[in-house]
Amino acid sequence: MMLLGRLLNLLLKVLDQRLETVCRLFGSFLKILAVFVCFYFCLSFLGMNTSALLTSAGIMSVVVGLGANKLIADILAGLAIIFDGSIKVGDKIETGSCTGTVREIGIRSTKIVDFEHKLHIVTNSSLGTIANHSTPNFRLFVGIRVATGESPEKIGQLLDREREGILLRNPKIKDGPFMTGVSDVREKGYELGFMIYCDGVDAGAMRKTLWNELRMLFEKNGIKLEPEILTDRFKR
Repeated sequence: MMLLGRLLNLLLKVLDQRLETVCRLFGSFLKILAVFVCFYFCLSFLGMNTSALLTSAGIMSVVVGLGANKLIADILAGLAIIFDGSIKVGDKIETGSCTGTVREIGIRSTKIVDFEHKLHIVTNSSLGTIANHSTPNFRLFVGIRVATGESPEKIGQLLDREREGILLRNPKIKDGPFMTGVSDVREKGYELGFMIYCDGVDAGAMRKTLWNELRMLFEKNGIKLEPEILTDRFKR
């Protein structure tokens, strides 16, 4: 058992984050298995009928299983999280109950440290919808309302011409900005959508950066805006 523990620690140091999470989960299983095996051999050493014990344990497991639906759901949810790769140790995530950095994904629960360094222990089946802000190639969308009379085609050509400069000024923007289309047309203007690719962890700062870059670009080239409304949404 000690040899397996050392092997797991070695794997944690040399392999990626997903395997780190798998190793931690496997370590939890290993601890439970070690307790059961030790208990079994201790009873066998004391001369107890272990065959009868195993039969009784089988019956008991059925009874316990009927009342352990939540525990089983937590374990299955943990396995799904790990093998789907939706979150890993070290990711910055947002759930229905808390926001923070994933410290550990265990056999039944996930430990999350929030930005005030408080530890949240959330059962895996209770995580619900998760927003992973550490996702690479995060798509960040921003909408800007432009005054009626401004040509989307002209703005698109202007953006194509200035894109390289925007990327040079903002190395955290991986690609873009790109114009995504026109929506919400009204009497005084319409909304133009724009998108960039960035790391999810930088999305908050990049939202403001993109907005400022577009504002400066429009002001420099005399493009009029409708009363300023900013909308944004995150997509993976």
